[in-house]
Amino acid sequence: MKLRELALAVLKLRYLLPGENPEDMFRRVARFLGSSEEEAKEIQRR
Repeated sequence: MKLRELALAVLKLRYLLPGENPEDMFRRVARFLGSSEEEAKEIQRR
């Protein structure tokens, strides 16, 4: 995935967890959106 420099900077500052790359973040969000309410709560606690 190619991201512009500004988009990558915003992701790093606001959304990426420590040690996470953009693909990991998109995977995490997709898992959250595709999960049940209980699974979503568990993901948020991590």
